[in-house]
Amino acid sequence: MRRPWILRALGRGALVRRHDRIEAVVTLLSVIALIVAVPAAVLVSRAAYADNVARNLEYAKSVHSVEATVTEVAVNAPARLPHAPRRVGVRWTSAFQEQTGFVSTAEPVQVGARITVWLDNTGAVTRAPRSDAELQGSALSAGLALWTGTALVGLATVAVLRVALNRRRDAAWDEQWYQFCTSDGRANRDH
Repeated sequence: MRRPWILRALGRGALVRRHDRIEAVVTLLSVIALIVAVPAAVLVSRAAYADNVARNLEYAKSVHSVEATVTEVAVNAPARLPHAPRRVGVRWTSAFQEQTGFVSTAEPVQVGARITVWLDNTGAVTRAPRSDAELQGSALSAGLALWTGTALVGLATVAVLRVALNRRRDAAWDEQWYQFCTSDGRANRDH
């Protein structure tokens, strides 16, 4: 059974050139960096999640929800996109005063329907606190961005190195063929 090329390139074979060894070492280092990046990405995701939860809790303390009645539905989303955000006019009572405003909703609603509207401390309409799934998704994105960045840097390094080494290999082959062709078939100058 043949050994993988990286083990052959790192071995003591007489036919293995220095270029092959350099390429094998850089490829191996890129794979190691990719493996090490996995726990680093997990740590980044956990830290991002903890930060997101803390910010979301702080935001949730500054907003409150009220039940509102839909007064008008803007027809700004095509019928083929039933879950596209729609802008709807709503009316609610806050601090014994009736107020109106517009909110975006992804759910299709009819005039007269009751929906939840989030207000800030001044009574202005604002977004709802983020759900736990949204917090987890953004934290996962941070970890995946780190891992993907590491993978792309490693891949680019190996690709650029391979191009440079292939040029050197080709130049070495050209030189050896030139020596072979111009020395009556004897490329080995040691004898």
